[in-house]
Amino acid sequence: MKFASYIILLFCANLNTCSNRHIIKNRIEVSFTIDDVKQRIKENLIINFIGDNDTFSCVIDKTDYIKIPDLISETYTIILIFNKDTLEFRDVKKTILKNSNNRWAFGIDNKPFNNLLGLLSYEETIVDTATKKIQYWQFYPTKGDGIQFVNKLR
Repeated sequence: MKFASYIILLFCANLNTCSNRHIIKNRIEVSFTIDDVKQRIKENLIINFIGDNDTFSCVIDKTDYIKIPDLISETYTIILIFNKDTLEFRDVKKTILKNSNNRWAFGIDNKPFNNLLGLLSYEETIVDTATKKIQYWQFYPTKGDGIQFVNKLR
């Protein structure tokens, strides 16, 4: 039901594709991993950007890169669709999207979790018995420290 709501929202909103908007200079490399296995995403991964003032969808190109158009809204909900998986990240600031011009790593980690990913502390993996799946989005900028968004699913 949640997925169907996003599809309706995307079709009802003023939907633009990346090719129809002014593209910024930065190309961003995108990867998608499920349980430590890098997925072949070429043109099969869609990233939807839903903001207060604009909504658009971008498809990853054949070389696993995305070009983000000019961003109008201050915050976005990012919905990533790959095969049967849908990942959602809310309240993503425009400044993060504009300044992360190197690599985005999306992924899913199912239980038992890989502690080397740094998504949860070791103690949290022991104490939290309800979480079955983790969705994540890691930013690897050309300079400075990376950041990540993590969703714990029960």
